[in-house]
Amino acid sequence: MTGLFPDIPDKPKRRRRPFIPPTVEDVRMYAVKRGMPDFDAQKFLDYYRASDPPWHDQQGKPVRSWKQKMIAIWEPQYWQKKQAQANGAKPKKTKLFPIPGRVCSKPGCKMPAVYKDGSGGYDFYYCADHMPAKVKERYE
Repeated sequence: MTGLFPDIPDKPKRRRRPFIPPTVEDVRMYAVKRGMPDFDAQKFLDYYRASDPPWHDQQGKPVRSWKQKMIAIWEPQYWQKKQAQANGAKPKKTKLFPIPGRVCSKPGCKMPAVYKDGSGGYDFYYCADHMPAKVKERYE
């Protein structure tokens, strides 16, 4: 018995339960319960598992309640995306910027390069006109 009042015993300290990460099925069931049947539970788990150390938020604090993270961060993003889809908004494409000091690798083209393809062992640079069709779909 220490403290200001020696007659009154100190409160015992409450111990926290250790954090147990959810399974994919736990996240899916909770998302359905919250009204998000097509929520990407695997993406949610991958995000927090990939942090260093695992299950820490952007500020580096340990996640104590994954349900709270889902409600506060992931659920508003889910509904914004749903609303944008309902309004007919197309997904945003990534913008391309010129690569300093590089021009298109196509013979005769002197346009600034905006895309680098290093998949074949050599680096090839392409302007917006000569990019592969699959790449053009993702970029503006």
